[in-house]
Amino acid sequence: CAWMPMGVDWSHAFRHTPTVREYLLLGEADDGSVGHLWRTWGNPAFRPPTAPPSLPPPYLADGWERADVPEIGRWMLNRFDSDLDPHGSRAVSFVRLNS
Repeated sequence: CAWMPMGVDWSHAFRHTPTVREYLLLGEADDGSVGHLWRTWGNPAFRPPTAPPSLPPPYLADGWERADVPEIGRWMLNRFDSDLDPHGSRAVSFVRLNS
């Protein structure tokens, strides 16, 4: 999925589709304008305010693991890329555990 709308999380549907074993998200990860910063990426700074600090990211709680894919990410371009931050976009794989 490339450039999911900001604040929107489609990854929940991916994770709850039994035939999906892996999905790849492309765009600004963790603190950018792609997806929901907690529900999609699991950024702890955006955990629900009433949630305990030990609450795992949604993807982990749903039985998925996450890994950057630099072999793809290095070729990606972002509208905010600059000499100071040349790789604003990333490719991130989510793989179902025990599939």
